[in-house]
Amino acid sequence: MRVTVICVGKLKENYWRDAVAEYTKRLGRYHKLEIVELPDEKTPESMSSAQEEEVKRREGERILKALKEEAFAVALAVEGRPLSSEELAAFLEKKTVEGTSHI
Repeated sequence: MRVTVICVGKLKENYWRDAVAEYTKRLGRYHKLEIVELPDEKTPESMSSAQEEEVKRREGERILKALKEEAFAVALAVEGRPLSSEELAAFLEKKTVEGTSHI
C-alpha cells in the first residue's frame, strides 16, 4: 500500500524532522510512504477571522490539488481524535484487506 502524507509547511525543529525520519523508516517496512510538503501562506502577526478563513481556504485548495483521485483521503486535524500506533496499524490493515491501495 502507498501512504501519502500531504502537509502544509515544513518542519523547522530538528527533533521533529528526526521523529519523522524514524517513523518513515519504521513504516517503510510495511508501506511505501511519500511526504508532500506544500508551501504555507504568508500571514500577518494578527489576523481577523475572515483573513484566517481565507488562508485556510487557499491552503485547502492546494491540498485538494495534491490529492490523487484513486487515494482514500483521511483528513488530520487538531480537533480530531488521536490514534495510537496500534490503532493506526489496524486502520491500515483494514483498508488493505478492503482493497485500498493508496491512502
